[in-house]
Amino acid sequence: MIHPARAAWRRWHRAVLATFSAAMLGVVVWRLQSLDWAGAWHAAQALPITALAAAAVVAVLGHVNYGAFDLLAKRWIGLTVPAWRMGWGGTVSYAFTLNFGSMIGGAAVRWRLLAAAGVSTADTTRVVTLAVLTNWLGYAAVTSLLLLGASRPPMPHHAATLPAQASGLGIADLQAYAQHLTAWLTSPAARWAGLAMLAAVLAWLAVLAWRNQPLAKLQRAGLQPPARWLAVAQIGLGASNWLWMAGVMACLLGLQAVHPVPFAQVLGAQLLASLAGLVARVPGGLGVVEAVYLVMLGPQVDAHLLLGALLVFRALYFIAPLLAALPGYWLLARRPARDDGVASAR
Repeated sequence: MIHPARAAWRRWHRAVLATFSAAMLGVVVWRLQSLDWAGAWHAAQALPITALAAAAVVAVLGHVNYGAFDLLAKRWIGLTVPAWRMGWGGTVSYAFTLNFGSMIGGAAVRWRLLAAAGVSTADTTRVVTLAVLTNWLGYAAVTSLLLLGASRPPMPHHAATLPAQASGLGIADLQAYAQHLTAWLTSPAARWAGLAMLAAVLAWLAVLAWRNQPLAKLQRAGLQPPARWLAVAQIGLGASNWLWMAGVMACLLGLQAVHPVPFAQVLGAQLLASLAGLVARVPGGLGVVEAVYLVMLGPQVDAHLLLGALLVFRALYFIAPLLAALPGYWLLARRPARDDGVASAR
């Protein structure tokens, strides 16, 4: 028998989370209004065409890389769905995930597209689970190496007084925040956190690589006995997803910073921004991503240039893929499985 409190939470948790997300979005929009977006827009227009082209290519590669998550799941589960359909569906769902959250992109969109492909509900659940696992195992791998290799960068002298526009998100002193955050990232606690993440990744690899017989739990979960290379590919694809994402901002900032920004710092800002956006539950991490980047890179990059790069980043990695995914979703959802002669393996 379900406890009354748990039953009530099941009925109301979606409404509570939706209300929380709407409130967070309202606060973020209110804070964003005080930023100098006109200056940011001029800075975005001044970005070199080479930086824009490189960022666009990296963005495309990042979305294609995420589509490979579903190809990995197809091999792992043993589905007979054509590879083009699995990869395309994964890429489409990623665009929805970035803009509307995991429940819409990672779950609802995948459910609709895989159902149209003739995949059973149980196998669809396995595809979604494996994609989430791949993504966050990659996050843990990249973050652990970043934390274990972190060093305290010198704070540039030009950042002694940050521009007034940088306080628009309610941050009184971004440089102080950045210094405190850098101090923590180079502390023993951060090293231990990095070791814990790395240990979890290595444990997953060891469990799948050093087995004599297929794991009973994996078999009961409906997964095929995995080839040993699958776990390594899973970590590689998951880690690459975060590297491509940070690579877009690295391309946009490469020629704009007064002092060159190391890729590791851009990557760290992106990892923290993505985590903060997940916790805040604001669609697309709107405003949250910008705040984290201002804290992490504000002392090194002019506020207008940084905000301009973030505007282009959203256009290239969030909005443009969504516009491309909308017709892709429509075509895949309307193309029934019988047109491909496919169905679930079981």
